Amino acid sequence: MATALAKVTDDIDVIVSDLGLPDGSGFELVQQLSAERPVRAIALSGYGTARDVEHSRQAGFARHLTKPVDPDALVRAIEEVAVGATALRSGARPTARASRRR
Repeated sequence: MATALAKVTDDIDVIVSDLGLPDGSGFELVQQLSAERPVRAIALSGYGTARDVEHSRQAGFARHLTKPVDPDALVRAIEEVAVGATALRSGARPTARASRRR
């Protein structure tokens, strides 16, 4: 967690973090970063019950993905969360565009 905290800069749009970190947790990481500035984050976890997802949301994560994570689902989540991150930095209200694959 300390390494992640040291590497986060203001120009990062989205943080993707496992919830289990060697020296803390993803929950603690997002809470500490959120105390300093708005952050948009995606949680990665081996646990995916409704309770686990809600715990992530309450901790400040915008999305919760359960491992093993489908790479396409991760890319979609990053794109969706990045829309909100860009709006946070500009002071605008976040909006998202939905698209359907055919």
